[in-house]
Amino acid sequence: MREILLNNKEIQERLKQFSDTFLRLKPETLEIDHRDPTIDKDYAVSNEYLKEIVDKGFKHKGPPETIKAIDLATKLSKELSPEWNEFVNDVTNNFPREMGIQQNAITGYYPEDGYIGWHSNHDAPGYTLLFNWSETGDGFYRFRDPITHKVTTIKDKPGWSCKSGYYGVRDNDDIWTYHCAYTNEPRWAIAFYIQDRNMWNMVIEEIEESSNEKFDKYLHD
Repeated sequence: MREILLNNKEIQERLKQFSDTFLRLKPETLEIDHRDPTIDKDYAVSNEYLKEIVDKGFKHKGPPETIKAIDLATKLSKELSPEWNEFVNDVTNNFPREMGIQQNAITGYYPEDGYIGWHSNHDAPGYTLLFNWSETGDGFYRFRDPITHKVTTIKDKPGWSCKSGYYGVRDNDDIWTYHCAYTNEPRWAIAFYIQDRNMWNMVIEEIEESSNEKFDKYLHD
């Protein structure tokens, strides 16, 4: 997992559109999923809890078992207002199509005391592209390298940031990339899956270096 430089001006503008929209829509009014509240925020991202999840092996199904956040992409349209539905459609359908990638993995909002506990996502293996937003950067993404088992914490930055990596394959727990996240302020996580390695490399190059004309029509119509 590594940080990706957000150099592409068109992608920067699209992300700014997203943050402007969700701030206007007041995400603090959303109903938060507090899964297994017996596990507190600090323990959910601790080495002790990581060991618990790793020791489960294949009994751990992949998704987080404890969380305080909401994934808007999993909500039925009738559960959200028309404006929220428009926003979710833009993030989950329009944006990946513009970048040439397959699918959205999460459109997640964390409240100011939000977190997502250690998990592997081995139920949906592939390359991940993760965009995060918070106002001051008072949060982090943490992962365990599947080979060295070294735990690394990538601190958030004010505004948008991006990171990418590989989450391993479904039937080989030796190469699962366990990860978690934590925040002390409202935070957004927008993630996508990319199955093809060549396509993944092309998307990373586009984000870090290039200015892609295919965004121009959408932004200036």
